Amino acid sequence: MSAGASIPYHLRTAKMADRSFFVELLRRLERVRRLDDYVYASMGGYPMADHHRVHRVLGIKRLFCFDEDPKTVARQKFNKPIPDCKCAELTTEEFVSDPAYAYRRAGILDWEGQIVWLDYTRPGELGQNVEEFVRLLAACDHGDIIRITLNANERAIKGGSDKLSKAEKLARRFAWLEGEVGQYIPEDAKPVDLTEIGFPALLARIIRAAAADALGNETVRPLSLVRYADGQQMFAASMIVDKGDPERPIELGKLRAWSLLSSTWSEIHPIKIAALTSRERDLVARLVPSLRPEKLASDLPFDPFDGTMSRAQIAEHFSKYQDLLRFYPDVLVVD
Repeated sequence: MSAGASIPYHLRTAKMADRSFFVELLRRLERVRRLDDYVYASMGGYPMADHHRVHRVLGIKRLFCFDEDPKTVARQKFNKPIPDCKCAELTTEEFVSDPAYAYRRAGILDWEGQIVWLDYTRPGELGQNVEEFVRLLAACDHGDIIRITLNANERAIKGGSDKLSKAEKLARRFAWLEGEVGQYIPEDAKPVDLTEIGFPALLARIIRAAAADALGNETVRPLSLVRYADGQQMFAASMIVDKGDPERPIELGKLRAWSLLSSTWSEIHPIKIAALTSRERDLVARLVPSLRPEKLASDLPFDPFDGTMSRAQIAEHFSKYQDLLRFYPDVLVVD
């Protein structure tokens, strides 16, 4: 299990923000496609935070949550947002083999499409994760929305012994990667790609190749690709299946003004989140509507990023994600 998975949910501010941004993406997609008749499925964890938010923001009632741990499933049944939310004891492998069967067995008998989030954390299971992603896509239809989260900490890749030189570590890590997902690694990929920025970019190319293998070139379109720190660096890719149905075209033009839209598989947005106390949060909430990002950054009486960013970088951050700052009051609180 990754370091991020062991951190208490209420302290995982970047994960909370990432979840909110995903739901915001879905909310914007509603301008293009109706989602209230979709089924939403994910592992959920015991708090089922994404299910609560999806139901509250989008009104989706066909909710499906699964986990292989019976104790976690028991907590899910207690914490589920609505009585009709279905919680099942399943492995991810069992679920992706036949999602429709899993839904019907749980009592969800009809749906217009599916939104599925595969949220992986373990760095040593990349090959299995990608294989399950491919199997899920094989069961997808036009308009289905898929999201996958992968561990993107290059230092967690197997083979990097402390006794080796940097070049030797990179070579061994890359060799392990080839053993896991070699059929999807681009021909021009190299060991030097295994950096904080380079590894998420390589994962995006791997996911693109895997999607093409499952459904053909350009059938799966990227919506939003992000990387963020959650104990370890994570990479999350949201995408939509577009099989070119002339009667149900997918027009994503209305998403183009969104800061976290990824028009291509190479457009990855780094998400850096400040952990704010209630008092700090209230001040930011008051200043955001009235001040330019530069003025906001200079007027704050505290450093929201603890010295890891200059004032100019903070201003640039606020400017780039200004339409996302409204999420600060409700997702970025650590008291």
